[in-house]
Amino acid sequence: MKKLLLLILLPVTSFAQIDTNFMRINLEDNLSEEIENLDLEDESDFMEELSEIYGTLEKININDLPPEIAFSILKMSDFQYYHLQKYIAENGFLVTIYELISVEGFSIEYVQQLEPYVITTAVKEHKRTFKSLFRRPKHKLLIRYTQILEQKAGYDKNRNTHYVGTPQQYTFRYSFSASEHITLGFSGKKNAGEEFFKGSQKQGFGFYSFHLQVKNIGILQSVIVGDYRLHFGQGMIMGSGFLNSSSGEIRKTGATQRPVTAMSQSNFLRGTAVQLGTYKFSGTIFFGHRFFDGNIVEIEPDIFAFEGAISNTGLYRTESELNKRNALFNRVYGAHFRTHLKTFKIGAQITRTEFSLPVLPPSRPYQRFDFSGKGVCNASIDYQVLIKHHILFGEFAASSSNGFGIMQGAIFKIDPRMKFSALMRHFSKNFVALDGKPYSKNSKLNNETGLLLTSEIVLSKRVNMVALFDIYQFHWLRYLTDKPLPHLDISLRFDIAMARNCALLVRYTYKTRAKNFREDVIYNQILETQQHRLRVILSYNFLKIMQLKSEISSICNRNAHKKENLFGLLAYQDIGIDISKVGLDFKLRFALFDTDTYDERLYAYENDLSYTFTINSYYYRGCKSYFIVKWKSKRFEIQGKISRLLLFNKHQMGSGLELIDAPHKTEVRIQMLIKL
Repeated sequence: MKKLLLLILLPVTSFAQIDTNFMRINLEDNLSEEIENLDLEDESDFMEELSEIYGTLEKININDLPPEIAFSILKMSDFQYYHLQKYIAENGFLVTIYELISVEGFSIEYVQQLEPYVITTAVKEHKRTFKSLFRRPKHKLLIRYTQILEQKAGYDKNRNTHYVGTPQQYTFRYSFSASEHITLGFSGKKNAGEEFFKGSQKQGFGFYSFHLQVKNIGILQSVIVGDYRLHFGQGMIMGSGFLNSSSGEIRKTGATQRPVTAMSQSNFLRGTAVQLGTYKFSGTIFFGHRFFDGNIVEIEPDIFAFEGAISNTGLYRTESELNKRNALFNRVYGAHFRTHLKTFKIGAQITRTEFSLPVLPPSRPYQRFDFSGKGVCNASIDYQVLIKHHILFGEFAASSSNGFGIMQGAIFKIDPRMKFSALMRHFSKNFVALDGKPYSKNSKLNNETGLLLTSEIVLSKRVNMVALFDIYQFHWLRYLTDKPLPHLDISLRFDIAMARNCALLVRYTYKTRAKNFREDVIYNQILETQQHRLRVILSYNFLKIMQLKSEISSICNRNAHKKENLFGLLAYQDIGIDISKVGLDFKLRFALFDTDTYDERLYAYENDLSYTFTINSYYYRGCKSYFIVKWKSKRFEIQGKISRLLLFNKHQMGSGLELIDAPHKTEVRIQMLIKL
């Protein structure tokens, strides 16, 4: 089967073609690797975070460029951003994008890459009145319907346990913005299996989200009421967003606070956040709350506690899930202060997290250092220094559990064609930061020491290379691993611009992993696995209206103890046709995959409806195809997607209430978008 896949796809790959949108290509293809690197227990929130960032990739005004957009979207360095702001202050707004070539740190190649995605519009100062705050209003309404056509076991009402609702999923999101000072958002989501305007969901949707933000008025940088995310320093005690280490990034950058109109119920706060100050000095104070699902147990007469993981799936499809809904209430409040001079900035933050009930200590040995109790305090100090072309940065954090964490990084620009980066991290076993999200290989922010080294080298005018070396160790037991062991990740990536409209990406990755393996009934042995992975992606723009993209991805897990090699292979062909004159856009994929077990699963980005970011895993043996059609006018868009997954070596799909008594799954999505 694997040889057959190669024979089928290799000829297609030889003539495949690429979209010149380099930012989206990097975001899509690199993050297929990041999903596994992050080892997230719940990927849904990560997907939503990417969806929000992905949806912002529109024309960006280089004369009014926030630092979070410069760093995370345009991939500018601190050196470039500093000299851009200095140039504008001394010479006025840029008239053309090619004026950037005269700014220190900008090459003509980088400016040519930026050209399709930025504009140079002068920023006009307006006399602010209450009426002017609502200048140039924009409205956007999104309505989405999703359904799996095959019936799942959970919808059989004859079962003792079954879903109380219908298989349709409904989503809506409304957003309003005006004069670059006001944004407002409101959204709702009804998951498949939940009731709708009846029974347990008489209020309609199972989840609602709301925010109102006023920003950039004098010293008021931002005030948010509703749902928001925070990010301070490197995210050790309060973090959001993602770090694309596979493309050489080691430093987190982003907005201090960002409003969200969420589609899931995790990793955001609901309350108020206020940021005051100027670019040189600013402060943020915040208060927020959220709920978690789980079990409440009576530990003594009339004394109750929360038992289980502190998480929120947002799924309320069965009586059991409904009984666990909003069992635990959580308050989070704190403050952050930052001083930003020309080449130096330092910040300090303190947070307090409190729960309505004490959280019981987990019972399993590997969970010995997990959080328990009614609350935790965190404090940290972060800094960044720009020394010519080089950057030093770091953060030190402590928790009231007598734990601490430290991150120290450096980025050295040795030559215009070479950059070297290093990031050291250490999180003690008893460090607790429930809202922390820095670079880490552990799903829980403790019990880890590691060193990440990356190098970005321009080998020639058309070839870039990114090398990554990450060695790390967990100092205590982990889930399914009863022994602390060192691990190693090595990655080598080549980006080859074969022509102006054609690009080739080749990436090799080596990883070591460990997992329990029982041959003796008394104790577990540790099975160490060496993983080799190769990805080849070729993309090309054809006749300006057609984009072709082909990928072949393979994986080999070598178990020395069992003396066996397990393989996985994924190959797909994408075809995109954009007929902009009539507002039509078509996308098609056909994928074949073959993996020996679930552990050899492979990830790939999938095109989807607007404001939806999808990365799916492929495992076992089968094929997947999808077709997307989009039509848009100036004010209105309608989009549809149908996808079908077929397994060749299985008679059923899924398990439990999600079981489908067939080897295939068909999903339909329809979306309407209105812009006024």
